Amino acid sequence: MSPNPFSPSFATPPSSFFGRSSYIERYERAVDTPNSAYRFFFLTGTRGSGKTSLLHQ
Repeated sequence: MSPNPFSPSFATPPSSFFGRSSYIERYERAVDTPNSAYRFFFLTGTRGSGKTSLLHQ
């Protein structure tokens, strides 16, 4: 069996975070808008793509 090539840093915030402001704005708008159809969503992506970091922001 080959070793796992990933070394996750789960829940460790990145030293810099950029390029996702439009996603953060859309998320905040959906969550803050009463009766929004987008209050529930799936955040998907490959391992290590920044899903947890995005939610922490």
